[in-house]
Amino acid sequence: MSVLSRCGLIGKLLVHVVEATEDFLNQDGAEVVKSLCGHDSMDAEKKHVNEPLAFEGRYPIVIITNEQLRVRLAGDEEAWERRFVIIVCPQARPDDAEIIDNFDEALGREEGEGILAWMIEGAQKHWEELRTHRGFSVTPTQRARVTELLARSKAIETFVQTQIQKDPKRNVTVGELYDAYARYCVSKEWTPTTERKFEEASQHLILRHWGTPKSHSLERNKKGKRGYWGIALVKPLETASDVETDEETDDSLL
Repeated sequence: MSVLSRCGLIGKLLVHVVEATEDFLNQDGAEVVKSLCGHDSMDAEKKHVNEPLAFEGRYPIVIITNEQLRVRLAGDEEAWERRFVIIVCPQARPDDAEIIDNFDEALGREEGEGILAWMIEGAQKHWEELRTHRGFSVTPTQRARVTELLARSKAIETFVQTQIQKDPKRNVTVGELYDAYARYCVSKEWTPTTERKFEEASQHLILRHWGTPKSHSLERNKKGKRGYWGIALVKPLETASDVETDEETDDSLL
């Protein structure tokens, strides 16, 4: 978000994002979203006004998405963790359900009084939380959702840290790493990133955590491959020969 577009936020009470994409919080500018709800001092610009307009980032931000969000943590995992409350709406409308035209208007006419009372009750409870400096109360389930979001956001780093081991006698190609990473994500019901993004991110993480630079001198089937010397997958990918000698392979890894 540019400093010019921030001007439209001044005087507003709520920031509402609809149909957010998977990478909405995982790209340049994500830190601005964090500042907008973190009481940070910010500047905005307005056309034909020379001086910057100062304002405070104290906006509630509601993000609606059908995708698995990933967050650009940038080493500030704790700050992001404090900001999230995740509400899941998992139930789809049954195929035989009656479709009510202008359902929002029907709710307002028939249940408006009850909805307003429910909202006021929630506001009173949260006001008490603010008054006692406790922030939003969250359930263990809601807390687990945030933990899972943060883990998903650093899936490549988690994979590099937990699914790779030092082995001076072995090597692993970029393609083999990506296959294992994709399976790792699928096992956790995460959406893997593209192979190109994985290769770019993982080479820095492998160098940082395992001290191994990427090489272009590996060989598979008499063809040169990109990859890494001196490391191996904790659980190697199965090949036809692996399946046939599964018991023997397991023994050799113990």
